[in-house]
Amino acid sequence: MATEPYFLSIQGSVQGQYNECVQCFQSAGLVSNDTASAGENLIQAWNAHLKTAWLSMLPQSYFLDLVTARRAFPKPSVVSHVQFPAFTVPGMFGVNACAYNLCPCVFLVPVMGTKSGGRTFLPCAPAGQLVNNAYQAGYSAQVQAYFTTAISGAAGSGTNWQLSIYSRKLQVASYVAAVTQSTRLGFQGKRRTPMGSA
Repeated sequence: MATEPYFLSIQGSVQGQYNECVQCFQSAGLVSNDTASAGENLIQAWNAHLKTAWLSMLPQSYFLDLVTARRAFPKPSVVSHVQFPAFTVPGMFGVNACAYNLCPCVFLVPVMGTKSGGRTFLPCAPAGQLVNNAYQAGYSAQVQAYFTTAISGAAGSGTNWQLSIYSRKLQVASYVAAVTQSTRLGFQGKRRTPMGSA
C-alpha cells in the first residue's frame, strides 16, 4: 500500500468558454500498480463529498462537463473519468459570472516543513461578489466551505483523499494546512488550455 498524489481535472464551461481547474489530492492505502481503481475512487469521493460545494461557489452560467483523475507521479497512469451531459450540471450560486476572464485565486498554505505553497484559480466569480477586489462575505463562506472539506478529506472506498500541493520540480506532494483567498486575480485565458495533461 502506498500514499501517492493524483491530479483531479475539473472541466467545464463559463458562459460558453472552456475551463479547466486541476487540483492535487493524495491518499494512503493505494495500490501502486492499479491507477485505474485509484482514479475512479478519487472521482467517486469528489462527486460524493465535494461536487456540491464546488458548484455552490460558482455562478449559474458555469456548467460542469467532465472530471478526470490520473496519478501525478510516478508515471504512467490510467486516466479515469466521469462525463456529464452538456449543460445539465450548473453552478448553484444563483447569478451569472461577473466577467468572462475573472478567475479568483486561492492560495494553498502547506504544512510545516514545506518550502512553498500552491494556488488554485477558480473558474469564475459570481456577479457582485468582488467589490474593489474585496470578496463579499457570502461568497467567501462558500469558497471556504469547499476548501475546508477538501483539506479534511473526501472519503472514498478505504481511502481519504486530501487536498495537496504538488511540486513538479521536486515530484513530491505535501498536504494543505489552510487556504487564503488572494486579492490577485487570474484570467480566463490561462484556464482555457488544459493544464497538467501532458
